[in-house]
Amino acid sequence: MGEDEIVKLFNAKIKLERKQYRKRVLQLEPEKIYQRAYQINCRENIAETLLEKSSEMKTDVLRCLLVLPNVIQFFYARW
Repeated sequence: MGEDEIVKLFNAKIKLERKQYRKRVLQLEPEKIYQRAYQINCRENIAETLLEKSSEMKTDVLRCLLVLPNVIQFFYARW
């Protein structure tokens, strides 16, 4: 698998995680969404940063992140 393919696969993984998270959040009551505003904002920032930096990341790093479940949550928990 080439470097470009790994970057595309990683970006697809991040986009899918974002979509799944949004779907879960939008099922909450408006007050709960408001209470999670900081978390939502941080997770969006993390996702955007990962998408922007993925083309600069080493292939080995991307391979590790590909097998890590919930990459965005992983970074958010350590934010």
